[in-house]
Amino acid sequence: MEALAKYGIGIVFIDHLHFLFDMARSRNASLEIGQIIRWLKSLAVELNLVVFILCHLQKIPADKEPDDSHIRDSSFVGQESDTGLMIWRVRGSETESVLKVCYSRRTGAWEKHIPLIKVKGLLQEKTAGDVWDLNQ
Repeated sequence: MEALAKYGIGIVFIDHLHFLFDMARSRNASLEIGQIIRWLKSLAVELNLVVFILCHLQKIPADKEPDDSHIRDSSFVGQESDTGLMIWRVRGSETESVLKVCYSRRTGAWEKHIPLIKVKGLLQEKTAGDVWDLNQ
């Protein structure tokens, strides 16, 4: 609320979800996460904010691609959020990653893969025909 009042912020980043409650005292992490996600979503709508929440994943077999069902401790994150994004490094590459739009309820995007490449320390969309100077 202070950042909104002082600086007029429009985006909040939470790194990461499990810091928002005490796991040692929690009797049911899934229900607590569900309550937190619902509260954050109602707050975001009320204050016209975009909220990004970083979530840890459960262990995923090496041959599986991550999706919102792999979010640790609760399916409520995927059920309540408007957009689900996953990002991971391409195995065997130090510069390539994939951004997956698991779902976007506002645009209808679903299971869309966007190849990324690291240039000057930042990830950028990698498009066919682009020539990358990885020494930049």
